[in-house]
This record gives sequence, C-alpha cells and structure tokens, in this order.
Amino acid sequence: MLLRAGRLWPFSQWSMTGMLARYLPAVVGLAPLALLVGQTLADVVPLWMQDSDTAHGFFVLPICAWAAYRIARRQPGGVLAPTVPEQWTGALSVLAGGCVHVWAWLVRWPLADFAAWVLMGRGLLMVWGGTALARRYRFPLFFSFFAFPLPASWTQELALWLQRAVAGTSAGLLGLWTLVRQRGAILEVHGLAQPVVVGEECSGIRQLIALWALGALLGHLSGRKWYAQVLLWLGAVPIAVLANTARIVLLVLAQYGKKEGLTGWAHDLPAMVTVPAAVLFYVLYWHILGHLLDGWATDRCTIERESAGNSAASEGMRAGYAPPWGSVGTLLWMCVGWQTIFQVHTGEGICSWLVGSRASWQVVYPELRHKLAELPETLPGPSAETYWVREAQPPATWLAGFADEIQACVYRYRGTQLVLSAYVTYSRKGDDRLHHPEICLGQVHGWPEDLTQRRLIYLRGDKARPVRRYVFEAPGAGPMVVYYWHYTLEPIFAGTPTLVQRLRYRLGHWPGSVTVQVACEQERPEVLQFVEAWDEALRRVCLPEQVQMGCERTHIRLLR
Repeated sequence: MLLRAGRLWPFSQWSMTGMLARYLPAVVGLAPLALLVGQTLADVVPLWMQDSDTAHGFFVLPICAWAAYRIARRQPGGVLAPTVPEQWTGALSVLAGGCVHVWAWLVRWPLADFAAWVLMGRGLLMVWGGTALARRYRFPLFFSFFAFPLPASWTQELALWLQRAVAGTSAGLLGLWTLVRQRGAILEVHGLAQPVVVGEECSGIRQLIALWALGALLGHLSGRKWYAQVLLWLGAVPIAVLANTARIVLLVLAQYGKKEGLTGWAHDLPAMVTVPAAVLFYVLYWHILGHLLDGWATDRCTIERESAGNSAASEGMRAGYAPPWGSVGTLLWMCVGWQTIFQVHTGEGICSWLVGSRASWQVVYPELRHKLAELPETLPGPSAETYWVREAQPPATWLAGFADEIQACVYRYRGTQLVLSAYVTYSRKGDDRLHHPEICLGQVHGWPEDLTQRRLIYLRGDKARPVRRYVFEAPGAGPMVVYYWHYTLEPIFAGTPTLVQRLRYRLGHWPGSVTVQVACEQERPEVLQFVEAWDEALRRVCLPEQVQMGCERTHIRLLR
C-alpha cells in the first residue's frame, strides 16, 4: 500500500544505483557543512547556557527549521533551473560565507558568523534553484539572527535607554498617589526605606528582543509588507517599557511601608505576570494592526504566484539540470581546510579536537602582589608637613558582586577641610570595567555632566598614564569632580606563540583589571597631586610589573 501510494518516495521510483548516482555527489559536496555548523554550535550554545539574555537561542533554530519545512510544503510550483550567472553568484556567495565564518571564529565575533551563514545558505539555494528559490527561503535565513548574541556595546546602550524610559513612566504612574523623585534610573519613593533602582534586568531589553523575534515570526506568517513589519517591530518598544513599568509599580506596592526590599522569588514574582501579559498584548497589537492594514499591506509571496503560473515550464527546464555539487563541495572543503589549519595552529576548535592538537604554549595571568586593604593610610603631599590621611573606610557591600576585591576610602588633607573619596576595585575577569562614571553617575544616577570641563590628563606628563577628569552636578551638593582610570594586568605568555595564536587567545580570554575612581567636591591642585600619589602607591604595593593604564569607556571585553 505504501509503495502504491508513493509514501516511500523516492525509494519506490529509483533503484539503489540510481539513488547513489543522484544523491551521492550532493552528500559528498555538502558533508563539510557538518564541521562548519558544528563549530558554530560549539561557539554559541555555551553562550545560550551561560547568559539568560541569549537563552532564547534554543528556540530559534527549531523555528527556522519549521519555517523552512513549511515553505517547502506550501511551494505551489516547481523549481526553475538557475542560469549560469546565478550558479557563479551562488558559488561565490558560498566561498565568501566560508571565509567570513573562519574569520569570525578567529576573532571570536558570533554576529559575523550570522552573516557567514546567510551568505552560505543563500549561495546554496541559488545553486539549487536560482534567485527565486533564495528569496523564498530568506525568512529562515535571516530569522537565525536571533540565535547569535548581540555585541555588548549595542545591548548596553539600549538597556540604559530602556532603564531611563521605564524609570520615567514608573515615576509618572507612582506620582499619581505618592511623592516620587527620579534621578536617572533611580526612584526615591515616599514610604520606602530604600530607593528603587531600575537595573538592567528590569529595563525590558530581554522582553524587547523576544518580542522582536515574535514580531518577525508573526509578520512572516501574516505575509505583510515591509512597512507593516516595521510597525510591528516599533510596537514592541512601548509594550516592553509598559510591561516593565507595571513590574516596577507592583514591586513598589509590594514593599510599600516595609523596612527592607524584596529579594529572591518575591522580587521575581511580578515578572511572572508582566511577561505573559506583554506577549498577549503584542499578539493583540498584531491582530489590530492586521485589521487596520488589511487590503493594502498584504504581500503574499509574489515568487510563489509566479512559479505557480509557470509550473509546467519550470518542470521542463528542470528535467535536465544537475546542480554542480562537485564545484560547491570543493569550495566548502576548501573552507574546512582553512578552518582546520587555523584551529590546529591555535590548538582550539572542533577540528583541533578531532585531530588531537593542543597548544604548545601557556599563558600565566598575574595576580595582585598584595591585597588592596594593604594600601597605605597616609599619602605624601607637596611637602613633609602636608599629607593625606585616611579617615574612614565605609562599607562597600554595594559592589560585593562587582569585583573580587574592593577598597573604598575617605582621605582628608591634613590641616584643611579638603576631603575626597576614593575607591579601587579588582576583578580577575575584568568585570570591574562594568563601572564607569558616565554610566553609573551620569545615566543611572542622573547627574548631569558639564562636558566643557571634561579633560584628559597625563600624570607627571607621561602619556602612558592617562586619567580622565569629569565634572558632574550632584543634586544638593554642587559640582563633583571625578578622576577615573584603570589598569589592565597583561598576561604573560610562556613560550613563543605566533601572532595568530596570540590574537586568538587575547580575544577570547579577559585579563585581570583594576579600576580607580577619585571624587571631590572641590577642584584644587592638591586633588591632582593625590591622584598621582594614589597611582604611585598602587604600583608600589599592589600592581604587578606588566600593567597597561588607560581611561577609555570601552569595557575590557570589547577591547577585542
């Protein structure tokens, strides 16, 4: 019955010899894709498991596979044989995608790997069925974008904007029934013992990315034109902001009148309500948008209509066509060869693991010579009679999860009323760089900065010791002068790694880092003298010999 019904096609139509002749070139030609895909999965799957912001990647690939299967089943007409220029274009696209894939692996840039797979996928489709077939499957190709982690510089700026937006709308709603003071992303609510900080987790960036992915899927299923898709994506922004605004309001109501804030499951409970509500409202917005745009925004696949009208002709043109899997396979095997050479050379990657290659050199990460707590209590001044004295050491528990070591101090200039605060943090993974005055003071606390007073200072005239000076307007305290700089603990390579080996290693491993900030309400020459003395004390007591001093805002993970 199954044979008569054709359910076992193509086994019921061709012999084993015919099947081998028909499919063996394609299998051999496309076999290198297993190594290329395996390397990409080996790079992105650990990121999905470690970072909750990218955990949705586990759902993206099944959706892409389902969308491709759905397109294949709904295909109304046959596949046209590609022209010779389309075959050449597809082959060059495959080659370009393979080169970009190897380069993306070498520099550890997952988003570039997305471009590589779009090029390779589009090239293979063009070789098989020309430009029309490549257009038909463009949604599964481009939807895979959501499986790759976005650069931290993108998500950081977007999260900061969302934090301020959520804080502003929350302050407006809470201000209808109580007194609220907003400072950046911080809300001071009357009746709460502690201010409410709208952190990155409450900014809505995770929900926004998830809604964008959902919007892309809904737009594909509804067959809307590009401007309807843009409206669908734009609608995700206010929905994500309002959902997290509701979360902040519920948190404030839950802890109103209590001495301590909510922690643990109680803190996450409002999100269990607001996140599903955001999804429901987004689907409702999709339905409303569909009714409003019905009749002039529908864009049912034009390619399918054209191919449906030319089904008989396309089958005739396809009858004698055999895709050049040999040429395509040669290009793919060439890309795998390049990947194998680089991976065996660096001792990393799936090909290196298969051949049992290991790196012949090692890297030693230096540690601090002494604890930050052993910094001197007094620092010299311009003369023997003038010096800085540490008066108090306030607790720094607010940075407990931010770095491995923290030292927060208050120094007073002997015989005067000049007081300044200084803190220094150390992280073995560079997480101390997550702090920066422009972010923490300017954008989160909402302190306006006087950009005309920003300066780049070189300590003792040495350009290898840059320090950035900022001036912020602190509420109720007047101008606040802030000096900021950091040290990168350079790794020590044991052996003689090549330039490629050194590049690959440095781009994937984050060295230790020390961040320093000095703040004072007065701008006096003695403050700059303290900064120079503080730098000398750090180098003399704590820092190893090989350090690189800087003051740029870029996070150490982005200095790649």
